[in-house]
Amino acid sequence: MATIEQDTLDSEITALVADKLGYSADELTLHTHIVDELDADSLDVAEIVMDIEERYLIEVGDDDMEKLTTISAIADYVRKHKAKNG
Repeated sequence: MATIEQDTLDSEITALVADKLGYSADELTLHTHIVDELDADSLDVAEIVMDIEERYLIEVGDDDMEKLTTISAIADYVRKHKAKNG
């Protein structure tokens, strides 16, 4: 699979998180903290991760899930693992 452009991936992740948590993508930035600023609970985070796994065909380990606290962290993780998995 082709490399995902950074701006495209950032926009896709932002839109996914916004939609899942009931926000407008315009309200979020790459540095928005999903739990602290958007009041997501562990179920919300798990659902976001499952959507990410399905959309980008990657697996997120339980230890890694705890590190995905911002939109930027999620996008970086996807980029890194898509490059690794091709």
